[in-house]
Amino acid sequence: MTPTNTIYIVRHGETEHNINGMAQGHTDSPLTPDGIKQATDLSFMFKDIPFDIAFASDLSRAYKTAEIILSGRDMKIITSELLRERNYGIYDGRPARLFKEENMEMFELLKTLPRKEKRKIKFAPSIESDEEIIDRLITFLNKIKTEHTNKTILITTHGGIMRAFLNHLDWNGEEDLKAGAIKNTGYIKLKIEGDNFLVEDVVGVEK
Repeated sequence: MTPTNTIYIVRHGETEHNINGMAQGHTDSPLTPDGIKQATDLSFMFKDIPFDIAFASDLSRAYKTAEIILSGRDMKIITSELLRERNYGIYDGRPARLFKEENMEMFELLKTLPRKEKRKIKFAPSIESDEEIIDRLITFLNKIKTEHTNKTILITTHGGIMRAFLNHLDWNGEEDLKAGAIKNTGYIKLKIEGDNFLVEDVVGVEK
């Protein structure tokens, strides 16, 4: 029988940076009261899912979301840097509009490139490309696939890396998902069967 994992990949709840239009990247920002409620609501939705193990990005907004989702369960949350949001380099913790305004030429260039080529583009040496964040997420998924066979797993992470992953899987067909498509506490239900990533369900994502 082919080993199978069921993985719920969840974006963190709303943060102060989210509502203030800041690029978070590797900087951190606390959950807002609405963000806490979003995670609490998801905890109720997931109450009957028998999670065997839980992982979170080591950034506190993702870890706190996992804590709330697993409230009442005696379960350790294991953190990993591989689950972090994209590193936005000099734009981390600054208004997101600056990234767009200061890189308009690059955004125009992206419109002319094939999808696979777009994923390799780095806006600056310190800013991760889609290809880089996809590679580290897949590295993490392959690791837990071999170490935790036939388990149901919770992962709390970030919208940018989730969007890049769905685009990599061509989940939205011919069109890549746009920035902001993954809503706070939106999630992907993923099956891993052997070497195959199978998207079973996607909730809280705008096409």
